[in-house]
Amino acid sequence: MSRLQGLQQAIRQLNKEAETWNEEMIKRENMFYKIQEQAKKYNFKEGEIMRFNVGGRSFAVLKETLTQRIKNFSRERDDQDEYYEPHMLSIIASGMHTLTLDKDGSIFIDRDGKYFGYILNYLRCAGMIHNFSMPQDKHAVECIYLEARYYNVQGLMDYIEEEHADVVEHLNEEYSVSMFKGSQILTRDQGVKLWIMLSDVISQKTKPSLLFRASRDGFNASQFHNKCDNKGATVTIIKSSNDCIFGGYTPLNWNSNNAHQCNNQTFLFSLVRSNGEKTAVKIKNDGPQHGNQYSIYGVAGYGPTFGGGNDLLICSDFSSNSNSCNLGHSFSCPNGYQFNTTQAQSYFTGSRNFTVREMEVYQLT
Repeated sequence: MSRLQGLQQAIRQLNKEAETWNEEMIKRENMFYKIQEQAKKYNFKEGEIMRFNVGGRSFAVLKETLTQRIKNFSRERDDQDEYYEPHMLSIIASGMHTLTLDKDGSIFIDRDGKYFGYILNYLRCAGMIHNFSMPQDKHAVECIYLEARYYNVQGLMDYIEEEHADVVEHLNEEYSVSMFKGSQILTRDQGVKLWIMLSDVISQKTKPSLLFRASRDGFNASQFHNKCDNKGATVTIIKSSNDCIFGGYTPLNWNSNNAHQCNNQTFLFSLVRSNGEKTAVKIKNDGPQHGNQYSIYGVAGYGPTFGGGNDLLICSDFSSNSNSCNLGHSFSCPNGYQFNTTQAQSYFTGSRNFTVREMEVYQLT
């Protein structure tokens, strides 16, 4: 190859990379506008009192209480303040979270509200622990810790772990190390996030048991069904070739009966997306065409497949590029994206089709 030909090839490669970068920027710009539109739907004003209905208990709090940044004093440096990442309630108050409203217009959270007041009081103190009091009862401390974990209030979790380590140490073991122990996909933090999403639909005494691992058992549907059919509730965890992590939970038996099954506790989830976003997202089985019949699809020629529109389809050969995503049929697509749009199809991995690098299926008993 001559020097000129080498330069021409290098230029073509640069142009190709520039086109790819431009496409990615367009995707991100479109995503930004979608988020803006979502925020307009729930445009809470500064000074506004936000009302919550948490499991039937009513709470009122100023928007600023939820959106203020909480200092992380344990990581504070001389030259720069350190802050905790936004928690779930701050995201809700910022209008970036899809909401369910009750008949009175309060934001409904389907969670026991007994200890929600402690979460709000911690936020009202802006994380200044000397202004915040905890109950003496050990069970109450455990419950508050679990609520802080659910709402991702990391500052309160850190405080409880430091001041009440003997009370919550076993919770960390249950929720992280022993849950999904040995996973080739999940980090400790990702395991915690997934377990929090599962905590609404399974018992806290549940112990995940690995049924299937693609790299061990084979990247094909027949081995999946051989290992996973008729095993009850399972969670499927997938890592794509571009390192996205996502999957789905169902309380239903997998089978090869060529039929759909339905249970509304089924959900999909995302832990790592192609744009690097690592927010845990739970995607409910309440899409516009759910029709009380489409949760999972059991067929010998497919791996774990969710939804009537194949919201998430794993084909016979997991390692091929024929696996696909198309949210918005049986599962509500985040950010208001519609079924059959590029955004709905690329939500998990950045494109409709993807290759499985690893898959794990855990039985939840």
